[in-house]
Amino acid sequence: MPRKAHKMGVISPSLLILTFLLEMVCAIPNPKRSISEGTFNLPNGNWTSLGCFSDISTSRTLQGAFTSSNTNMTIELCIAACGDFVFAGVEFGHECYCDSTIQLPGAPVAADECNIPCVGNSSETCGGTGSIQIFTDGGESPVLPTEFGTDAGGFESEWSLTGCFADDPSSRVLAQPIVLPNGVTTGACIEGCLDAGFSMAGVEDGKECWCDGPSTVLGLSPNATKVSDTDCRGVCVADHSQYCGNANRIAVYSMIEHDLSPPDPPRNCSEAFGNITMVAMTSEGEEFPLKIVTVEMVPSVSWGVLSACPFCCSDYKFFTLTDLVQSRSLLNPTKQLMLSVEPVAGESPSFMAPPVINGPLPQGDQSYCVMGTTQTLLSFRNETNGFALCKNNSVIANGRMDVVFQPIADHPNYALEDCDGIVIKVSGLLPVPV
Repeated sequence: MPRKAHKMGVISPSLLILTFLLEMVCAIPNPKRSISEGTFNLPNGNWTSLGCFSDISTSRTLQGAFTSSNTNMTIELCIAACGDFVFAGVEFGHECYCDSTIQLPGAPVAADECNIPCVGNSSETCGGTGSIQIFTDGGESPVLPTEFGTDAGGFESEWSLTGCFADDPSSRVLAQPIVLPNGVTTGACIEGCLDAGFSMAGVEDGKECWCDGPSTVLGLSPNATKVSDTDCRGVCVADHSQYCGNANRIAVYSMIEHDLSPPDPPRNCSEAFGNITMVAMTSEGEEFPLKIVTVEMVPSVSWGVLSACPFCCSDYKFFTLTDLVQSRSLLNPTKQLMLSVEPVAGESPSFMAPPVINGPLPQGDQSYCVMGTTQTLLSFRNETNGFALCKNNSVIANGRMDVVFQPIADHPNYALEDCDGIVIKVSGLLPVPV
């Protein structure tokens, strides 16, 4: 016969209290069990015990990484799991924590507070309740850098630590996040922000990079609250030997020199020549005379490009070089003047004929010049090998061979396979009178 179900009765308060106390007694570790040299076996290497430290769940003594195992945690397993961190710590018999610094408010406590056997080896002790047994490989903890130098962007810049700030997702200290494919470190974040045109950089939560400035006062949010630098001692996920802020804590760096413009390149070439001609020369030695071909005319202004088109009509075959390139019309040499426009990567070096110009020739600052010893070549910012002849496939050009500066893929007017690298030979050099 089936058993009758028992009716649920009311459990007396005294029975509940007794049950709770029995459970607590069973859970309390043996207070006499203490750490000694015989209670754990350290793996090979320089790992040594630092002793027992206090730990609280809201501010971990070791917070770089965490793992746990309810069946096989040992000291050796924890140390192996902590890899290249400086410190490894075991707690509550089955928890493992890693870091490269001992975080505040963690502090040494009595050794007998770390007395729970490891679940994977009962002859070892794996910390206690609210107490963590810490081991170290003897390495040094990171130092929060106060200054940082970089040559990213092609010029040197110096950065200094503005401070550690509390960060709130609803009101960020620095406004612009950026993604760094190779992981976040202080140096990588600074260089990433610099390349993006910012003058402030901040690292947070071990893996975040934020940028800002120049904007507002120092580029910081007006609600930014500065905290102790020790709050920004969370290790970088990508490099455990460096600090990268902390959870809701951002270490902010500011560029000391806020001029983001790269310095002018050294000028090891010559300029100020007139009555010159230019010829495109391929790597096979083929030569093609160059001239300015007009491609667009609007009221008062004409536009042209440098081209090797042999059949295109052109009034602009002779040039003057005064840091920019100029050419006067052969038909109207006293009025119509073509002036070079600074080259743009992927486009043809272009020229503009402004409204009628009277008086002396205008001067520019485009870093055009001529350089070379065995042959004289046109240079832009001290580079002579940035030019190519490309077949212009646009409807108007009809296959015209135009000069292109630093050709790019997927251009609408030409294909990279239709481009040949060239140098531009300059001849007929006559000094321009000063």
